[in-house]
Amino acid sequence: MKIVKLLILVAALQFTFSGCKKSEEEEVLTGRYSIVSTQSDRSVDINMDGQSTRDMLVEMPALKNATLGLNVNNSRLFDMFWPKESFHSRDGRVVPDGYDPSLFVNYDLDAIIGYYSYDKSSREIDVDKKSDNEKPESIRVISEGEIEAIFSEKVYTRSGWEDITLTILYKRFTDTF
Repeated sequence: MKIVKLLILVAALQFTFSGCKKSEEEEVLTGRYSIVSTQSDRSVDINMDGQSTRDMLVEMPALKNATLGLNVNNSRLFDMFWPKESFHSRDGRVVPDGYDPSLFVNYDLDAIIGYYSYDKSSREIDVDKKSDNEKPESIRVISEGEIEAIFSEKVYTRSGWEDITLTILYKRFTDTF
């Protein structure tokens, strides 16, 4: 009888503590991520310093504030805060057709929000966005705590508007959303 009671107690404890354990998906994904590196498919001069580079952390310092968040528990919520240009002239806000040296360019963080699904075998994250902003073309888990995103962006340069493709490496800085 003591053995049966002991087995019941062990089973109850396993059941109790297994509910507290994070799933593999939670361990791998849940958290907030910051950008470690951002490379463009070609050199551009976004900061108008006369030097073109593929390193977007040099060209767009506002990327240092950009983050990505994944939450497994709340319906697989996704968010991405990304810098977008805003232009100012003496006449107010404008969106130029081409390069205009009289404009002041500022970067504000825009939110991309939605839900995601995760394919464990391919390690791909698919985002179903709920905002009007663009979404990454692809997101995949590189390793636990590291995510790579591919993003197409139209950027304002001395040459006018240019289309580039960015490869962004994120590293998790907290495992809470």
